[in-house]
Amino acid sequence: MMNTPAFIFGSIFGAFGVFACYDYFKKRKYCTAPINGTVIRIDVSSHRSEGGGVSHNYIPVVSYSVNCKKDKRPCLAVNKPNKYAIGDQIPLRYNPDNPEHCYALYEKTGAAIAGPLCLLIGGGLIIASFYI
Repeated sequence: MMNTPAFIFGSIFGAFGVFACYDYFKKRKYCTAPINGTVIRIDVSSHRSEGGGVSHNYIPVVSYSVNCKKDKRPCLAVNKPNKYAIGDQIPLRYNPDNPEHCYALYEKTGAAIAGPLCLLIGGGLIIASFYI
């Protein structure tokens, strides 16, 4: 007999994992040209936790130029306020066919870890749903 809640949660985890892995590896496949972006500002995003505490994410916005066209993009959020300063150079990779698509080389913590982890958890829950 199948445990329906475990199967449903496993499917949700698995779907999120597939999406996160697909997005991450798609960026890695098409964004191959290296370039340095300059931090032009740092946006701050605040989130209130259930316990009442507040956490902040610091999102460096970088500017880079390809074929005399300038572009501005937010990079991955970081938790350390002093990790980047305005004027710092961040290594990027962009898509030569569509320079508006880029990612920061340090952008490995989110989808690179969460995607496979959710796939494992989802797969484990789906398999376990048939045995519990």
